[in-house]
Amino acid sequence: MRELKELEDDCRAIGRTIQGGLPETVGFVLFLFDFGEGGHMTWISNANRDDMMLALREFMSKEGH
Repeated sequence: MRELKELEDDCRAIGRTIQGGLPETVGFVLFLFDFGEGGHMTWISNANRDDMMLALREFMSKEGH
């Protein structure tokens, strides 16, 4: 299993790539995690935490998700 810092570094690198391809008016959140018990999880977003949490709640409340 990878160290959390490695996962966080990968998340930041992928996040920079995603951000570079999006207009300033589009938000994103990216989750990376290890499979299995005892794994790590990390995330990155270009939105502030409150806006990101609201978007996730709205996504989860949609029928079929």
